[in-house]
Amino acid sequence: MKHKRLSIQQLVTPAVYVLRLLVGAVFVLSGFVKAIDPWGTVYKFADYVAILHLESLSPLVTFGAFALPVAETLLGVFILFGLYRRFAPIMLTALMAVMTVLTFYLAVTDRMADCGCFGDVLVLSNWATFMKNVVLMAAVVFLLKYNRRAKNVYGVGVQWVVWALTMMLALSIEYYGYVYQPLVDFRPFKVGTKLYEGPSEGGDDADDKFVFIYSKDGVEREFRLDSLPDDTWEYVDRRVADGAEVTAVKHVAVFDGGFDVTAEALNPASEQLIFTFPDMEDISISFTYLINELNELAQKLGVSTFGVSSGSAAQVEEWNDISMAQYPIYEMDDTDMKMLARGNPAVVYVKNGTIVWKRALRSISSERVQASNADMTSIVADFDASYRLRVLLASYGTLMFLLLMVNRIHRVVKFTLKRIRKNGKKEVTLQQENEEL
Repeated sequence: MKHKRLSIQQLVTPAVYVLRLLVGAVFVLSGFVKAIDPWGTVYKFADYVAILHLESLSPLVTFGAFALPVAETLLGVFILFGLYRRFAPIMLTALMAVMTVLTFYLAVTDRMADCGCFGDVLVLSNWATFMKNVVLMAAVVFLLKYNRRAKNVYGVGVQWVVWALTMMLALSIEYYGYVYQPLVDFRPFKVGTKLYEGPSEGGDDADDKFVFIYSKDGVEREFRLDSLPDDTWEYVDRRVADGAEVTAVKHVAVFDGGFDVTAEALNPASEQLIFTFPDMEDISISFTYLINELNELAQKLGVSTFGVSSGSAAQVEEWNDISMAQYPIYEMDDTDMKMLARGNPAVVYVKNGTIVWKRALRSISSERVQASNADMTSIVADFDASYRLRVLLASYGTLMFLLLMVNRIHRVVKFTLKRIRKNGKKEVTLQQENEEL
């Protein structure tokens, strides 16, 4: 018995279906993780603007950080379900052309640790990212030529409904991530994390293990603990001294004028309400009233309060004057602070050294803070991230399924009627043959 060989043309259609699944899944994942954490995407966009010297585009950073995840999610869904079979591959080809060139530049120059393609979910090296984009580019170019050979899942008439539902899902996820906190926290300091556990035995994390960096008149110098400069110098950062080893279990460090006050500020035996100020120049003055209300509530409940910032001493002083702050503001590494909580400003509640909750300040209701029975739990009881995400995904999945049923029910009916007629003809033919016999 001879076996027929499959021609190249016969393999094209199965290849299209396979590549649709792979390419679509990659872009849906990429768009989803960016949409989950819009603040992180904003920070990454700002980094790109800085390293590419495109400061003129700074006003568009937030818009771009919201638009790109939506675009990636939409194009991923279009490819996955075979929608807009010509338009989607064209747009993906244009996008991949830009991203491939950009990631090659990053791989060669190494000016950024990672591209941020998959947020904090999956961090790839710059060369791995470039190679991934080369493979994706080849797949997208193949789809650009052959995508229309495979059928679509949804009919052409309802493509716009899929577009609308997917866009609403992506924008809703971005909204919650920006106004509250990411619906899924992929960062190191998620709720339930031990923020500070104190030093190990032997006190290996003493301040004399560090070198402190101060700045004056644009010049940075390093100082030891026993030779810190006067107040005319501004604290910048610290690093572990050459040859020193630090074995303390410490996730974040808090400083006051260069002195490590982490143990006092984050005492595991007490509770803390921490205000984070990533960008003090961009904080609206309207937040000062709510912050002061939270401070008063915390003091009433016996919870210590303090703020953390990476801003200059002048910025902190100006904020204290404007807001009439009744709490200290310490220094914290800018990256750690942005990882700790999203928002400008944000609030983190820590109990027994463990993060209980965190929220962007704009999401906290003043009415809840002012309530007579308010406590550290009730003021954030209006939002459950995992529940909101489940509702969004379940609603999207249900609507997409119903749309498919409505859109394709006529084909099911047509196929069923065809089978009934075919079976009916067979029965008539058999009956006639029996009668003849």
